[in-house]
Amino acid sequence: MKDKIRVKNIVRIDRLKKLIDTQTREEIAAGIGCETSLVTKHYNEDRKVTIEQLMQYCKYFKVSADYLLNLSNAKTNDATVQAVCDYTGLSETIVETLHALKESSNNDEDPLLSELSATALQWTNRILETDEFSDMIENYDDYDRYKNEVTALLEFFRTNDSAGNPKEYSDKVEQIRDTSRFMQAAHYETMKSAESVFASFDDYAQIMNELKTRFSAWYADGFRKWEPPKMKTNTRKEVE
Repeated sequence: MKDKIRVKNIVRIDRLKKLIDTQTREEIAAGIGCETSLVTKHYNEDRKVTIEQLMQYCKYFKVSADYLLNLSNAKTNDATVQAVCDYTGLSETIVETLHALKESSNNDEDPLLSELSATALQWTNRILETDEFSDMIENYDDYDRYKNEVTALLEFFRTNDSAGNPKEYSDKVEQIRDTSRFMQAAHYETMKSAESVFASFDDYAQIMNELKTRFSAWYADGFRKWEPPKMKTNTRKEVE
């Protein structure tokens, strides 16, 4: 029996398959105006997807043609969001969330929402602009790489024992010992740099130093005995 010949498509077929898998073939066929068998043929790569059919799929699934043509990783058919995603590498969810915060920060009808949104954007910018943020990403990348190596080695130990191949088993033991140490070190550095991201613009230490300087007597006598005040709770008098 001859091997099945795949039809060369202009679309990224694995992406189209994932979209097709979200619904029944009948629903999709009805939505794009074709026979159910054609959707199946596209899925199995037995029939080439034409430009017209590509546009029908895009309209039905609300994705961009660039996404199905593998020209962009952004599904959205919003050209602006897609451009930002492609330029920055950020996901559509992040881009849309940041945009929503920007819009909310100018909400005159809800001052509290406006203030919170503006603060969120300010903190996002401050975090991304710090040198420590780059260090944190680099350290996390190392940690993630070592973690994947350790995970793969653990899978080996789940399915093998020293009796099968003593030399290989011994080598794997040495490998996981060294790699797990590197993983722990990378994890520590990641957490350390994450703390530095916030410490780089944390005003708490500066405020406390000024308190000690300006109110040294009060600080020495009273602050050490100080306890956090209890939060006030709203009480409602019963109306008789």
